[in-house]
Amino acid sequence: MESAEAGRVVAILEFSQPTNRAFGMVYGFFSAKVLPWVGGVVSGSHDAYSYLPESIRRFPGAEELAAELRAANFSHVEFERMTGGAVALHLARK
Repeated sequence: MESAEAGRVVAILEFSQPTNRAFGMVYGFFSAKVLPWVGGVVSGSHDAYSYLPESIRRFPGAEELAAELRAANFSHVEFERMTGGAVALHLARK
C-alpha cells in the first residue's frame, strides 16, 4: 500500500482455509485436535479453545473477506496468504 495516500488503513490478520488440499488436511487435524488440547493445557480451560476450529471454518475465505471489504467501500483492498494459506493478512483503506 502506498503510504502517501490519505485515509486510514485497516489490517486484519485472520485464520483462513489453506489452498493446498494436503496441507489443509494436516491443518484441519491440528486445529481440531492439537490446538484445543494445547490451549486447554496452557490456559487450564479446554472449552475455551474447542470452538476455534468451527469458528475458523465458518469465517469467510480470503477472497470473500476481500470482496466484503470492497462492498463496504474500502479501497486498495489486498491480502497475502501466509503459512500455507492457513493465515491471511488483509490491508484496506477507508
